[in-house]
Amino acid sequence: MGFKSEEEIEEWYLTEKQGLEDEFMKKINKDKGNIPKHRERFDADMKRLIARYEAEHFKLMDANKKKGVLKEE
Repeated sequence: MGFKSEEEIEEWYLTEKQGLEDEFMKKINKDKGNIPKHRERFDADMKRLIARYEAEHFKLMDANKKKGVLKEE
């Protein structure tokens, strides 16, 4: 996605997470009989979001390391 800073990644992640949470709440409020199904979908979506967040964060850190912005530990 081409994030330039950790703040951009955090902002993107929080926005996406809020969207998933809002969607989940709408679904369970509308269809209380299928809460386990909706929870399963929400959990899967969150796992994908977290994996993408971690990948984007790693790419940024790797790019910064290559630019010499970060010191090798």
